[in-house]
Amino acid sequence: MRFLKEMLSREAYQSIIDLIDASSNGCHSNCLRDLSSKFPNVPHDTLYSIFAQHFQQTTKQCHSQHRKPLVMQGYYKRYLASQDQPEVLLHMSQDVSLSPALLSRSILESYITENSVTAVGAPSTALVSHWMKNPQHIPDEKLREHVKLCIRSDTNYGLLAENVKCSVGYQYEQKLRRRLEEHNIPFLDEEFMRLQGYDKTPDFKLEVPFAVSSTVVNWVESKALFVDENSHKRYMEEQLSSYYNRFGSGMVIYWFGFVEDVLQGSEDQGILIRTSFPEAQRITSIA
Repeated sequence: MRFLKEMLSREAYQSIIDLIDASSNGCHSNCLRDLSSKFPNVPHDTLYSIFAQHFQQTTKQCHSQHRKPLVMQGYYKRYLASQDQPEVLLHMSQDVSLSPALLSRSILESYITENSVTAVGAPSTALVSHWMKNPQHIPDEKLREHVKLCIRSDTNYGLLAENVKCSVGYQYEQKLRRRLEEHNIPFLDEEFMRLQGYDKTPDFKLEVPFAVSSTVVNWVESKALFVDENSHKRYMEEQLSSYYNRFGSGMVIYWFGFVEDVLQGSEDQGILIRTSFPEAQRITSIA
């Protein structure tokens, strides 16, 4: 297969996860450097995608521990004691293994409580969300600058991280669009189909299907990420199965790769999995 660099064995994937668990401690740059050194044959985008998803999963699992009132009070007291130090919240986020953006939210909530800060018609949660999107409105100058730095530095959570994720997703969706156009394959895009009243739609519904490896492709979905079995199963349940039921068999492109176990039974389910759009010689016209 042409996508072996992005298709990982279960053992290789687990080795990557083990290294992340052992060395990340909230500092993605050090961890990614270690990953690139130990797994030189795995593309950087693949390693980054695995790291980002695993970091988010582990954060969700332990986030409730960081939300305990006594823990939040402790974080805030620690911040107050060191607020004159540069990058104090960044250092704290590494020490407690919490995303800088999420730690900032915690500190802001405590700041509101301790200072009885209110906004007309806005509960504290709404005010915190507003400040995270518009940190220039935080009244405390020192806290404002610390939060700004956390937002700029956080590549896993927060507004900047979401914007980057959306931008990468859009870039790869446009890459897929160009591939379809280069192969002269007519299609309807998601925006057009939504205007026609469809609720759940793939990125591209083909007006003229083609076949790859004996599977007829009626639609193509772009995913700018790496997936393991659980992630793929979730996409199957939430999206891909709906596309299959409505439009027939199709293709999903996981641009940054997948665990090889994901392939098991996928074509029997009418879903062709790839890490790039097939070469012209691999496409069979069925028009």
